[in-house]
Amino acid sequence: MLNKELTQAIENKTISHAYLFTDEHAAFEFANALGVRAVDFILVENVLTKDIESMQEQLKLKPFGDKRVVLIKNADNMQVVVQNKLLKTLEEPPQDTTIILSAQRKDALLATIQSRCTLVMAEDAELELDSEAIALAKEFANAKPLFYIRKEIVMRIEDREFALKFIDALENILREELIKTLDAEKLASKLNLIQEQRINIKSNHSVSYALKSLALNY
Repeated sequence: MLNKELTQAIENKTISHAYLFTDEHAAFEFANALGVRAVDFILVENVLTKDIESMQEQLKLKPFGDKRVVLIKNADNMQVVVQNKLLKTLEEPPQDTTIILSAQRKDALLATIQSRCTLVMAEDAELELDSEAIALAKEFANAKPLFYIRKEIVMRIEDREFALKFIDALENILREELIKTLDAEKLASKLNLIQEQRINIKSNHSVSYALKSLALNY
């Protein structure tokens, strides 16, 4: 689950040009939450010079939509020469692009790179999940695509606090699936639905109504 600062940045459209995450799951979740089209999502899995140069060539082109997102995995594995090449992009980033770096060892990156990124530490995005909520979320996610089955599952939930734990657990399941499939476009509607019902529950709307809506549209 994204922390308060990232959520507010998305809502207020005050996204920074570059972020450095020390948690890969959170980096993928944030990239997905920015809501760009699949064609405007650039994933850099290898961090060799040729890979960064290829990314830079793609950035010379206009995105198909309003925004483009670049996610660089294992950025802490970049050699210094590669980091210096990436630094040129971070110093003069395209206005329509957000660059996200994922690096467990942030200190393996040059100080000049770190200083040009908004740092999001792993503990800032840490998700504490309830074991009972996880079990129920897994049952919900694996249910046959029939509304009445999912409805029967969520009807067991009456407590508002537990409902939010269930929502968090379900979102985490989708986040894990996103990392495996990288199909952000396919999962975006479900993630948006989960976020919508989380807001409804936190806004003191009927827990039952919110969860039924989740079951109907999931």
